[in-house]
Amino acid sequence: MLDHNAVFAALDALTSTKTDTDFFTVLEQHPILLDPALDNWLDQFIIQARSDGNAEVVAQFQQMQTMLKDIREQCSGDLSETQELMQAVHALALVSSEEEALNILSAHPILQSPDTYTFIDKVIPEMEAAGEVEQANLFKQVKAWLLSRPQMAKVH
Repeated sequence: MLDHNAVFAALDALTSTKTDTDFFTVLEQHPILLDPALDNWLDQFIIQARSDGNAEVVAQFQQMQTMLKDIREQCSGDLSETQELMQAVHALALVSSEEEALNILSAHPILQSPDTYTFIDKVIPEMEAAGEVEQANLFKQVKAWLLSRPQMAKVH
């Protein structure tokens, strides 16, 4: 059985994040968020909120539940790798020169993994659905740049 206070503290911390780094820090500080048992807890909370007529809370917690399930699937138990991949893709999205991009590619070998494309392909529609169109477009540009590299085209 999950500790209700710990769950509420973790969810509160999660909803307060402003950056991906903050997001992953919260996940590391509150491993309860990645516990599959949280799904049942959230299901019960959603049922109660629905019976109370609180549609806004239902929608918020359903979205949070889906996001946490997706994170668990993406992480496959290795949160640090997912965090590294997210940071590397973000860094690559913000470069202003080919030389900078190549330096980031060298500094983050994870970008040369087929998982990079899977990750990018998964998060782009999620970003678009969340209204983060500019961020999604940056990730599309990163993927296009990666595919333009001869060594990367073979990976995909």
